[in-house]
Amino acid sequence: MKYQVDKNQIDSYIHNINKRRVIVFVILTLIIMTMQAFIAYNLHNSFPFWLVIIIAVIISLAIYLGVRLANDKLKKLSNGKYFIDNRSLKFEDVEGLIREFDFAEIAIIHRKYSGTLIVKGNGLTRLNYFFPKRNNPYQAGEPNVILIPTITSNYAELINKITQAVPNAIQL
Repeated sequence: MKYQVDKNQIDSYIHNINKRRVIVFVILTLIIMTMQAFIAYNLHNSFPFWLVIIIAVIISLAIYLGVRLANDKLKKLSNGKYFIDNRSLKFEDVEGLIREFDFAEIAIIHRKYSGTLIVKGNGLTRLNYFFPKRNNPYQAGEPNVILIPTITSNYAELINKITQAVPNAIQL
């Protein structure tokens, strides 16, 4: 059976994900910057608060660039197709690139608010997924990861079939 990402909904999907990211970012940034400013003020009354503003601007630019990169990766999923059979899951994007994961190779099935990550690997992959060394290599667009967005046709049915076919994978 074929499952397809709805390209008409991809913009609203990305917009909803970005709203959540921005809200979490603003709340965390306000809390952290307020705590730092309060500590700096109590330690020394002549603390340059413009330094806090510069730090906030730099962090905001870094987050903005990261979100744009993530959005570009999500847009590449538009109109992608998922195929599932008795032994494997295949994803074909618009450019014709096909990723195929045998069910025996799938190590992690991680359900998130934006979709489900399917990670290919082994026991070390499971350990590295929870404790990555530097940056997280398990993001959409990586060769060992398939992201199934929630706007995929028959999303729940596809996820149920995958979880039933891969009982040995860690399911989060």
